[in-house]
Amino acid sequence: MPLRRLAGLERKKILDELAELLKTISYLEDLLGNNSRVLALIKQETNELKDKFGDERRTEINQEGIKEFREEDLIPMREMAVILSNAGLLSGCRRIFIKRSTAAVKKYRYGYQRRNAS
Repeated sequence: MPLRRLAGLERKKILDELAELLKTISYLEDLLGNNSRVLALIKQETNELKDKFGDERRTEINQEGIKEFREEDLIPMREMAVILSNAGLLSGCRRIFIKRSTAAVKKYRYGYQRRNAS
């Protein structure tokens, strides 16, 4: 294929892209100039999101409200391993199975503290 033909194809591609961008610019300028069209577009996109992601409410709304609330209720219940070393370091981690060789590494990673330290 001659170089002239390749250059012409590339030029046509660039001109088509320019025409498409000019159409988009004129549409967006028209949209910004008309508040009712902006609100209609927002409403349409919101309805599309509602149709795509909307589902039934998973939580129940209780008319009685919360009777008693404690700070401990916010802490998730997880199985923990608590380790007390010979040096008096107390530590805890979420893993149940702990290898003996990694205990020394974990004391620095999880920020262990000495017992009876003041």
